[in-house]
Amino acid sequence: MPDNKDATRPTSDHFGSSAKSSRLTAVTRLEFAVRELRDLDYRFGGGHNPETLAALLTWGDQLLAEGIPSTQNAAYTVLGDLHNLAGWTAFDTGQVNAAIYHFVRAGELAHEGSDIDLEANIHYRIGRLHLHHGAPMLALEAFDRGLDIVDISRSPLTASILYANLAWAHATMRAVDPALICLGIAQDHWARTDHEGLPGWAGFFGENDLNAMTGVIYTELSRNNDRRFSSFAIPALEDACGGYRADMARSNVFVLIALADNLLLEGDVGGATVQADRAMALANGVDSSRIVDRLAPLRTDVLRRHTRAPCGDLRDLSQRMTVFAHRRSARRKALKSRVASCIGGPRED
Repeated sequence: MPDNKDATRPTSDHFGSSAKSSRLTAVTRLEFAVRELRDLDYRFGGGHNPETLAALLTWGDQLLAEGIPSTQNAAYTVLGDLHNLAGWTAFDTGQVNAAIYHFVRAGELAHEGSDIDLEANIHYRIGRLHLHHGAPMLALEAFDRGLDIVDISRSPLTASILYANLAWAHATMRAVDPALICLGIAQDHWARTDHEGLPGWAGFFGENDLNAMTGVIYTELSRNNDRRFSSFAIPALEDACGGYRADMARSNVFVLIALADNLLLEGDVGGATVQADRAMALANGVDSSRIVDRLAPLRTDVLRRHTRAPCGDLRDLSQRMTVFAHRRSARRKALKSRVASCIGGPRED
């Protein structure tokens, strides 16, 4: 990751007034800026550059205020995806109310533009918010709503994303058969996808992400049902780790945490310690509130195993994770405040 974050941020030249560009329309340039900002979100977290997101939201409001012909569906799609990204940014920085606000607005704009694929993607993201906050039944409902409207024959990748997340939700509820069935369907739809020219909101779900999701689903099944599922989780997570670019920091952190947990469940204390330390070191460059939350199950398993069979390595790892979580807590509050001041929406109570 570059030392100077500004070098990785979109500049105002990407989204100035339409008079500045004779080649690209305002909507096309806004679409480009959203794609670029989403890429930074994947790499460094939702709190990486909320100021640019705020500028894009203001510009989008201006475009709406000027009026968009009902025939220009593409404009509504771009504006809807802008709020879709804002919702994900809010979610990634711990702001549930603001996230829901932007997701609802995104859905309204996507519906206005008759973009069913974007609408389905928004339901996926709402489901992920519920799943992260311990409400798998609400997550299942959101994922099912996405599947109810998506045209699977035209959007197999969106169907793959939704089915993979259905599998994750089922796994958190200890429902082995539904989880494995949904995972298999997700893999089948992914294999039928033409991965060229995909929309930004779905294009992230490449082979590495499918491997990561597969590993996470098996991780849940291993923790909740049968430790033998770790033997399926570990190779999938290792493949994801080996496939992600080095600068895909947030994705790598999440995968490393899951990998450490599976190694621990299989009794490889040394391997688990190495991967957990790698995750915490890499997390220093990521502006995401979800990291500590995703680390929590590993912390629980480390403490449980150390209590059952005292081990110096586990004791030391537990202490390092406690220090890490404490430091991230202060950073989390500052990040939440900074992002909230930029992207709007209702504040947390």
